Amino acid sequence: MPEAELSLLFLRPLNQLGLRYMVGGSVAAILYGEPRFTNDVDVVVFLRLEDIPRLTEAFPQPSFYVPPAGIIAAEIARPPHNNSPPRSTASCTHSCTRVASR
Repeated sequence: MPEAELSLLFLRPLNQLGLRYMVGGSVAAILYGEPRFTNDVDVVVFLRLEDIPRLTEAFPQPSFYVPPAGIIAAEIARPPHNNSPPRSTASCTHSCTRVASR
């Protein structure tokens, strides 16, 4: 899948949900700098507890892996790390994974 399409696979649903996110890693380097080859998208999503059901609906199985709701809720409750972006109240960073086609 071309890089732009891979990015949109994740970014369109997040935009439709109105969730805040930021793109990092190779895709960000491509967007803001020099083109390069990559097969992954690094996205940080700022979630609230009420966002969890919408996230699992936007990224359905078996095409995507989304951690169980309890795991995401535990991540939301966990204090931020030193290298995490600043968080607003009751938000967290987490990611979804696209399951590779076989």
